[in-house]
Amino acid sequence: MPNSVVPYSGFVCLIKTHSSASICDDRVIPLPSTSIAIAMTPLKLTISLLGLVFVGLAAATAITNPDQAAYERFAAQKLGEYLQEDTCAKAGIALQAPCNSLVKSNQSQIQNLISANTQRQNFLFLSIYKTDLVPGELLPDFLSGSLPSYHFETAGVLSSFHVYKVEKQ
Repeated sequence: MPNSVVPYSGFVCLIKTHSSASICDDRVIPLPSTSIAIAMTPLKLTISLLGLVFVGLAAATAITNPDQAAYERFAAQKLGEYLQEDTCAKAGIALQAPCNSLVKSNQSQIQNLISANTQRQNFLFLSIYKTDLVPGELLPDFLSGSLPSYHFETAGVLSSFHVYKVEKQ
């Protein structure tokens, strides 16, 4: 078997592998600067491993930073759920089923409304989405003041979204 190189007190020594016990020669041979083998202290090894973990996490968050289209689908789904659970439920028994049906059948229009009123700030590792919904703009003038406007702020990170600010205006 060939001899192998191992770290020994900040230096490298050869271990004789042809004998039953691995014994280091009496002489300690420092590594030349061009050598591939590197003697690492525990601190350097820990720092190197933490650096690799950090780079891996940074790459993972950058790769899984959700895009605008994913946010629009998420926001349209959440707005649809809210409309069905809150607005349609308050419409009364006679109008609740048609209201729910109207919301379900208009998901693409809801998504388009969100798309037209959202600004994305991409920070590579996460994105911030700011959406201003002014439903009064879609109604005739005599009804435009009857519905409130909303401002939403959402963080997108690791393929998921977290709404952290909702303001009724």
